[in-house]
Amino acid sequence: MLENYSDVLKIQDVMEILDIGRNSAYKLIGNGSIKSLRIGRNIRIPKIHLIDYLVTEGYNKGSNMLYASMSTGKGA
Repeated sequence: MLENYSDVLKIQDVMEILDIGRNSAYKLIGNGSIKSLRIGRNIRIPKIHLIDYLVTEGYNKGSNMLYASMSTGKGA
């Protein structure tokens, strides 16, 4: 999925990948959930930081039962 994106993402890329709006993307970056770099007035997100966010409890907290069932092989 992420192989189609460059190693350094723009806000628009994060919005597309996570299927969220601009305000939500800036909120995740602003509160430190997704680490980012500021280059002048531009915000850039190394892809590895987005991947780190995707595998954290913060992102997956609403779907723990799904992941638990997948790891045990039992249905939800």
